[in-house]
Amino acid sequence: MKKLLFLAIMITAMSCKSQTKVNVDANGNYFSPKQEDKKTGKIYTDDKGETYDVYANSKGKLYVIRKSKKTGKEYRQYLKLQ
Repeated sequence: MKKLLFLAIMITAMSCKSQTKVNVDANGNYFSPKQEDKKTGKIYTDDKGETYDVYANSKGKLYVIRKSKKTGKEYRQYLKLQ
């Protein structure tokens, strides 16, 4: 009996956690809300003296957008706080 009760609780818990949040637009279509990264208003200065705007992603991780010298492509460099 205990095993059956435990199994029922686990199935219920897993189904509640795996639900996806969705929104409905004016036409009745469903879509998943996208969380945009936010600019924090702070500035990061590297050891060469170059300054970059600091961004925070949807999970709160901080990063700066840098550009590769070789390819010219932009990439994210995540910052580690000490």
